[in-house]
Amino acid sequence: MTVLPRLSSLPGSYGAGGGAVTVTVDVLIVVLVVVLVTTLVEVLGSTVVVGGVLVSVIVTVEVSVSVGA
Repeated sequence: MTVLPRLSSLPGSYGAGGGAVTVTVDVLIVVLVVVLVTTLVEVLGSTVVVGGVLVSVIVTVEVSVSVGA
């Protein structure tokens, strides 16, 4: 969640189309998180880790879309 304020302060987030830029950056971050989660799942094989990260990713996406809209 600490990433969102920094994303909103990017120069691209001002003016027309700023929301789209912010959402695009957030999507890239989510993709990176998914890759990291996949690696963790392979290493740890923990269902609890998967559930916790999925919830955090969903919340992050919802917040990002509402901020970018």
